[in-house]
Amino acid sequence: MPAKPFRMSIKESVQLHILDSIKQKLKPNISLVDELAELLEISKDSAYRRIRSEKSLDIKEVQILAKYYNLSLDSILNVDTNVFSFHTQVIGSHGFSFKDYLISILEKLAMISQMDDKVISYSARDLPIFHYFMFSELAAFKISFWRNQIPVPGTLF
Repeated sequence: MPAKPFRMSIKESVQLHILDSIKQKLKPNISLVDELAELLEISKDSAYRRIRSEKSLDIKEVQILAKYYNLSLDSILNVDTNVFSFHTQVIGSHGFSFKDYLISILEKLAMISQMDDKVISYSARDLPIFHYFMFSELAAFKISFWRNQIPVPGTLF
């Protein structure tokens, strides 16, 4: 009798997707097992069982991992609801500066540039921020204006 082909369950597929997403975000010197054990407050043996899909991540563990690694559960679960969600940080909160804001834009654009199908839809009262950077004088003026208009204690840069 021929062996049955291996079919991964949806649950295992989602778990592997979560763990793969985390692996991509880990620094090379950090072990996935050590990271899971620490974050989920479990033994290394329990972490290995989750990595091998012998034990499923429970919903609380998924929540902890998604929050810590900034993972979108909609994208992990491949949910297409025509709902757009996004992450934002307020300049001045938790040490997030205007410079950090500009760096985050650069990181997001780099991520988008690697995608096959790229579309950016932008709606605002002002020009997209990237357009200012084509003209150094205009960029300097806008940054100076923003620094004076954004009510944040301390320096923005």
